[in-house]
Amino acid sequence: MKKLYSYLFYFLAFVVSEFSFAQGGDNCAAALASPITIPTVLTGQTTSGYTNTYSGIAGCAVSTAYQNEPDRLYAFTATCNGNVSITMNVTAACGGWVNWGAIFLFQNCPNTGTCIASGTSSTNPVTITAAVIAGNTYYIWVDSYTCGASGWINYDLDITYTTSSFTSPTSDNGYWISYASGGTNYNSYASVISIPNTTTLEVYEAAGFNPCDYVMIVQMKGASVNLTSTPSYGSITSLNEAGMYEFNRIKSIVPTASCTFEFLLENPLSLPFNRDNIIQVIRVPYVTDLILNTTYTVPPFDGRKGGIMVLYGQNSITFNNANINIQGRGYRGGNSIGPGWTCGSVPIPPPYFLAGPSQLPAGAKGESFASFPAGHELARGAMASAGGAGLNVNAGGAGGSNGGLGGLGGGDWISCSPRNDGLGGGIPGYTIAAMTNRIFMGGGGGSGHAGDNVANGGDGGSGGGAVWLFTNNLIITGTNSINAMGANATNVSGQWAGGGGGAGGTVQITSTTIAGTGTLNINTSGGNGGNAWWPNELGPGGGGGGGRLILSYPTVPAQIIHTSTGGAPGVHCGSCTSPYYNTAGSAGVVTTNMAIPTPPFPLPCTPLPTQNIILSGKTEQNKHILQWHTNNSTNIKHFDIEISDGNTSFEYLTTVQANQGSVYEYIHVPNHEKLMYRIKQTDKDGKVEYSNIVTLYSAELTPYLTMSGSLVSIRNYTQQVEVYTIQGQLLARYMQNPQFIDVSQFNTTAPLIVRIQNKHWIVKP
Repeated sequence: MKKLYSYLFYFLAFVVSEFSFAQGGDNCAAALASPITIPTVLTGQTTSGYTNTYSGIAGCAVSTAYQNEPDRLYAFTATCNGNVSITMNVTAACGGWVNWGAIFLFQNCPNTGTCIASGTSSTNPVTITAAVIAGNTYYIWVDSYTCGASGWINYDLDITYTTSSFTSPTSDNGYWISYASGGTNYNSYASVISIPNTTTLEVYEAAGFNPCDYVMIVQMKGASVNLTSTPSYGSITSLNEAGMYEFNRIKSIVPTASCTFEFLLENPLSLPFNRDNIIQVIRVPYVTDLILNTTYTVPPFDGRKGGIMVLYGQNSITFNNANINIQGRGYRGGNSIGPGWTCGSVPIPPPYFLAGPSQLPAGAKGESFASFPAGHELARGAMASAGGAGLNVNAGGAGGSNGGLGGLGGGDWISCSPRNDGLGGGIPGYTIAAMTNRIFMGGGGGSGHAGDNVANGGDGGSGGGAVWLFTNNLIITGTNSINAMGANATNVSGQWAGGGGGAGGTVQITSTTIAGTGTLNINTSGGNGGNAWWPNELGPGGGGGGGRLILSYPTVPAQIIHTSTGGAPGVHCGSCTSPYYNTAGSAGVVTTNMAIPTPPFPLPCTPLPTQNIILSGKTEQNKHILQWHTNNSTNIKHFDIEISDGNTSFEYLTTVQANQGSVYEYIHVPNHEKLMYRIKQTDKDGKVEYSNIVTLYSAELTPYLTMSGSLVSIRNYTQQVEVYTIQGQLLARYMQNPQFIDVSQFNTTAPLIVRIQNKHWIVKP
């Protein structure tokens, strides 16, 4: 029990802010006497009452006039290699001007150290970011502009570690807009950065997670689509691993040297997850009998995590006057981000795709379970379940799709010949079928085109989220609801078009029996298209398609009332009541008798005993990256890295000197396909302690295929892939490696040929 307590204390100290009412001071000595721990939020701070100890320090971009008033300094020692981000919000200042504050970040004390970042609050709040090294001490210096002998500011500070080890998809760069959140989150969420091995997930955040947690691991994107400039543009050619999920358990949570965390899993991953296609980990609370009696929600999907709620009660789940609200928390609507328009700037015939970020020719498509390749961010073509966007000038965005089809986007501005027809509106997303092993949220609506140089045109609505419910007995008492509607697109009142509504989300109920005399109202309707209010015809948005209700029952039980209408189309001018080439979304669907197995109820769990030194590792570009954390950062003399090929005993590799930090990293170029590592820690008093053992494999250099179920996995290859029948008929061509191919889509039991360069593999569906 003592070891468990120590671990939990360490973990909470690493993740949760530590506060002290005596933090900071006039000078470096005072700051170092009460250092801060990152991450932290410091509110109600002031320089009033402090003295001017440092001034005229060169090396920062900010004017030295910001260094002549009272100083407030904060010290911290970096616990990992990465970036630190500091946001300062000035709430009051000398003379009442909130733009008279400045912030500086120094390595070592300002009078002897180096300024590595600085900024003023002229665009209040201001954020500065700089790279830091584990074990080094840094000082945050807050000052104000010259304002008499007692110039001061009041301010708040938000200080966090960030990491750049994950590269976002090209399209996830301001092209989408999230629906507002609210309510009490039921689950916790973490986004996966890498998969070092089949029992380890590297994640950005670990708040809300603990050892022994039961988790669902979900692949959020990854489908392949048709990218040719034809009417089938954006249609799904292969789902690959998109929407696939599995359950597992966290054995241990280990901080890394990159300001991230590793979840060590109880069981090896069984699915071929691909970190490049967005994976999230969802904490699933599990009890024998779950009672829901308040309002619950999920954070909106932000491109990496959120949007999905998972409920698990082994014996029963009782809805007792409970409400679940996941409206608009699914895939995001297109963000009408740019200015400008001119008649005739878009070629004829109207294009299905254009490159961002320029908004002159088109709006931004919505988001779906397929990632955009560069150059396809804008224009009218759908992208899987996401609605396409309106073209120049002022055509409307299309609705997103799920169970039901979204509606067409409205036509171009009537006064802008020759683009005054219905060909410039967005094309709705494609529908998808219910599947036993995949989760799909509602597709986002496309944005309307923003004319008249406006910065905020008709944004598309975000799709509804997803609720996955597992139990043996569903009990319904009182009046309950699950709102999984798509979000309405924003209505606009200027010279720009309306966006498409978000598609309704997905609600799945897997239960053996249902009981109770209450009602459960489930709404998976699509969101409404945005109006284009203007005296002349502009393009309003299409309605979002309805979502999907999936049941394990043969019919919809009497206690469940399901609504899944298509979203209404927007109207095209202030005095109009009719659409303008745009259409409503189609109704959603119900799927019954869906046999989705309930995941096994977790066995009792005891967290792993805490080790004073914890080692983790991963392979990148045929290099082994070792990272270890120690709970004893002050009494260590050095670390010896020891190595074994599995056939021999551990041998000495190298020594790493201690630097008073708690996290360390070492990169090794291996000379064997398989190597085992451990760390030998030697303290100043001669005590020796060993870490856990980590096994790493060198990456193969030649392409190879593996098969799991109907999924063909293609590794160590980036170029064109083709699939043929055994008779030589071409079935599919991928211009770049899709990573995974679901051969069940070809509807054949005959062998197939997968061709890479001049090599052929025969696979059997």
